[in-house]
Amino acid sequence: MIRNAFAAVQLFFALVLPAAAWAGPAAAAPERILSFDSRVVIAATADLTVTETIRVLATGASIRQGIVREFPTRYTTPDGKSATVDFRVLSVRRDGHSEDYHTASAGNGVNVYMGKKGVNIPPGEHVYELTYATDGQIGLFDGYDELYWNVTGNGWRLPIDKAAAEIHLPPGADIRQSAAYTGPAGAKGRDYTIHTTPGIFFCETTRPLPPGQGLTVAVAFPKGFITLPTPLERALSGQAFHMAAAGLAVVTVFFLTAWYLVGRDPKRGLTIPLFTPPADLSAPATRYVRRMGFDDKTFAAGLVEMAVTGGVTIEDAEDVYIVGRGKNVFPKGSWQRDIRDDLLGALPALRMEQENHARIRKARESLERALQSSYKGSFFRVNRSFYCVGAALSLLAFGLTAFRAKDPEMAGIFFSWIGFWTFAVAALGLRAWRALRRARARPRFMTILAAVFTCLLAVPFFIGEVAGLAFLSVAVSLPAAGCLMLIAALNALFWHLLKAPTQEGRRIMDALEGFRLYLSVGERERLELLNPPERTPELFERYLPYALALDVENAWADQFADVLNRAAAEGYSPSWYVGHGFASGDFSGFADNLGSGFSTAISSSATAPGSVSGSGGGGSSGGGGGGGGGGGW
Repeated sequence: MIRNAFAAVQLFFALVLPAAAWAGPAAAAPERILSFDSRVVIAATADLTVTETIRVLATGASIRQGIVREFPTRYTTPDGKSATVDFRVLSVRRDGHSEDYHTASAGNGVNVYMGKKGVNIPPGEHVYELTYATDGQIGLFDGYDELYWNVTGNGWRLPIDKAAAEIHLPPGADIRQSAAYTGPAGAKGRDYTIHTTPGIFFCETTRPLPPGQGLTVAVAFPKGFITLPTPLERALSGQAFHMAAAGLAVVTVFFLTAWYLVGRDPKRGLTIPLFTPPADLSAPATRYVRRMGFDDKTFAAGLVEMAVTGGVTIEDAEDVYIVGRGKNVFPKGSWQRDIRDDLLGALPALRMEQENHARIRKARESLERALQSSYKGSFFRVNRSFYCVGAALSLLAFGLTAFRAKDPEMAGIFFSWIGFWTFAVAALGLRAWRALRRARARPRFMTILAAVFTCLLAVPFFIGEVAGLAFLSVAVSLPAAGCLMLIAALNALFWHLLKAPTQEGRRIMDALEGFRLYLSVGERERLELLNPPERTPELFERYLPYALALDVENAWADQFADVLNRAAAEGYSPSWYVGHGFASGDFSGFADNLGSGFSTAISSSATAPGSVSGSGGGGSSGGGGGGGGGGGW
């Protein structure tokens, strides 16, 4: 029994005493900064390179994964203005070896977390070495320049046993006057000693600094030893501009290469007048192939073609278009049958306004799918995979530029905001443009009032866009913002340039240009030599949808003005159309109304609604540049 008890006591001391001996030195003293040594080198460009050597005693109380250095980058000047300085981490080391770190935006600056997330350091003494670059710290005064520098910062949550600063002036400069201050912010404590040699100022504290206290120095030197870069030079030397310029170069090279590989159009052929549409293309197919894409006028051309063939009727009421059911029935499975079923269903007629947006959008999408399945890929290629890569590179350039800005958090906020805002402004601008087109095509009180109201509503949003771009230029510099806007412009440009017709598509497009020439040419004498078909009201109606599709509806109507006037005098009017335009004899206005007003009405109705100096003694502890503080983490 006694032997077992003695063995248990031996085991206890064997386990506990080594652990107590290991923890003893660290536990005997509280966590603190044993020494804080700062070496500041002032370049002739007024940029600073700062190396802070911080020796700490860690017990695991607050210093577990490492230490954090808090550095302010936004200041309020004595005259009340705000100033922002650059801050870039160059290296972080611990105990002579490279150390992991990460940065995070703080309220008025940047926090540098030295250490690896989730990995605790062993208790005991550790030496951290943080090297960083900063600018905008030199004060320019009458007769001298000065560095007024808060060496340690007054925000440390750990006591500092000893602090020292070594300031290296620009090459050739000598110290004109100097001062130092210790204590809490605003204090003028003199617990320090100063030593100087030519071009070098050295100051160290003579007592420990409790949490919340720090060391500040001010060193003045004659003018002429630094040359401050101009605002443009500073912007061009900034990392944000370098990243934006590199992004612009990469995106430009990529898009140009992609265009060279897949976006170049085959050589155009001769344009010979044709009197019929090529390859039996429908009117919407004509526009879809020629534009290599779908739009509202494509749908309008399809509805007008359906009307001309008797499948639907179009009524131009005072404030709205009404599409009704015609006498003819389209074959099952045809695009005309699908559109009429989606648009009307069992209804006799449908008003083309927003309350019916679901039906209108469904019919519009039905036609787009039919055209895509028949012509996309065989007549042209949009090469969206290449475009998506370019867009991804553009987004990467935007993100890296924000990351390299003086204030990454602010830059990121403005990037996000300006992105959403620009889309909203573009949508509102498009709506205003459509309202103006509709007012021009249908100059009535309500359409004009709607156009004026929409334009007035868009004005403050456009002003906000300009203001947002101005704030963005402040966040990343004007040259960097210019590069980013060029990147955005490249994306808009190559959205179209990367589209390319196939060889067969090029042949059809050449033929379409010949047919368009026939529809638009005003010199009938030239065409008479080619024996064109006789001009009749029936011919006008037959090819009116194609004229709409090819954007020559006014010219086509002008060619038939005399024919239609004679026919109207004899009682002729299109059976598929009801409205004031044709009856008034303004046939060009009638065609323009169908081309502009009808497609604008479709667009609107298919959209869902809602959708100071310190070296002379005037300073104090905590003043000047630098500063901040830190602690463990």
